[in-house]
Amino acid sequence: MLFIAKSLRNLLPDIEIVKFKQTCLNIISNLDNPSEGHFGLAKIFCYEGKYTLALQQLKLVLSTDPNDISYLIWLIVIKSLCLKTKKQAYKIKSLCYRILMAKIQKIEVYWALMKIAMSDFLEVGKEIERPEFYASKILKMDKYYGYLAWTQLFDEKKAEKILKALIEAWPNKPEAFIMMWNFYYYFTKDYEKSLRVIEKAYLSIKEMKDYEVLISLNYARSLHKVKNIKQAIELLQVEYTRRSVYIIYLYHYARLCIKSGDDIFLGSAIGSLKECLNICSENRHGHIYYWLAKAYLRLYERILAFKSIKKALIHFSKDIESKLEDPTLEKRTYTKIEELKNLLGTYLSF
Repeated sequence: MLFIAKSLRNLLPDIEIVKFKQTCLNIISNLDNPSEGHFGLAKIFCYEGKYTLALQQLKLVLSTDPNDISYLIWLIVIKSLCLKTKKQAYKIKSLCYRILMAKIQKIEVYWALMKIAMSDFLEVGKEIERPEFYASKILKMDKYYGYLAWTQLFDEKKAEKILKALIEAWPNKPEAFIMMWNFYYYFTKDYEKSLRVIEKAYLSIKEMKDYEVLISLNYARSLHKVKNIKQAIELLQVEYTRRSVYIIYLYHYARLCIKSGDDIFLGSAIGSLKECLNICSENRHGHIYYWLAKAYLRLYERILAFKSIKKALIHFSKDIESKLEDPTLEKRTYTKIEELKNLLGTYLSF
C-alpha cells in the first residue's frame, strides 16, 4: 500500500523508470487512446514524489475515462499524500464517497478517509466520521490491514504491541515490519530495536522484489546506526551483486563508506558514485554530487570538491523547481543545500 511506505523512491530501479517513462511517452504520441501512457507517467511521478505532476497526468486520464475505478483510487491516494488544505480534504472526501456510493469497497478509500479524519481539516462528527469508524471498515474487509489501520489510532505502546502480533501472525507480509521499523528508527530512535525487527524482515520477506529492496536498505541503515559499519557495507555489496539493476544499492554503499570515517573506503566510494552518475536518473544527481563533495573534502581535493558542490547545488535547484513534494526528501534536500552553501563560504575559502 502506498500509504505504508515512508518513501517510494527506491522501490523501482532507476533504469526501469527511465525506460518506462519513454514507453509512456511513446504510447501518448503514437496511439489514439493515450490514457495508459498518462496513467503510467502518473504512477512514476508519484514514486518520485512529484505529486503535482502526477495529478496533472491523472486529470488527463480521467478526462477520457472519468469513471475508471483504478484511476480514481490513484487520484485519491496521491491527493491524500499531499493534503494541505480544508478544500483539498473536502475534494478527497467527495471522491471517496463517490466510490462508496457506487457500492465499491476499497481499503485505500477507507484509509484515505481515516487519514483525513485524523487531520485537523474537517470537523469530526460534523464534516466527517471519526477515524475509528473507517478503521473498523478496513478491519471488516481485511484483518491484516485493519489492524494496521488501528495502529495509527492507538497510543505508542498499544500500537507497538499490535505490530508485534501482526508480525508473528503474518511473517511473510512486509507492511507491519516496515511500520515498526519506521517507528523505532525515526520516532523513538531505538536503533537496536529497529535492527532486530528489520533483520527479521530481511530473513522472512521473500519473492517481493520491491519490498526486499526497501527492507535491505533499511537493514543497512540500522546496522550503520549501531556501528556495525563493516556489516552494513558488506550487506550492500552483496545485494548489489544479487540485483545490480538496483543502482540505489551502489549509491548507499558509497554513502556509508564516506560516513564511516575510514579513509580506506574513499577511493571505492568515489568510484561507485561516478558509476551512479552514469546510470542513475537525473533526480539523484544532486545527492550523488553532495557525497562526492564530502569525499573530496576528506581527501583535501578542494578543486574537485568545489566543482562537486556547484553541480550538486545546480541539480538540487532543478529538483526544487520540478515540484518535489515528498516531504522527507524535500526536507533532506533543503538541509543539504544549506550545508553546501556553508561549505562554499568556509572549507573552500583560500
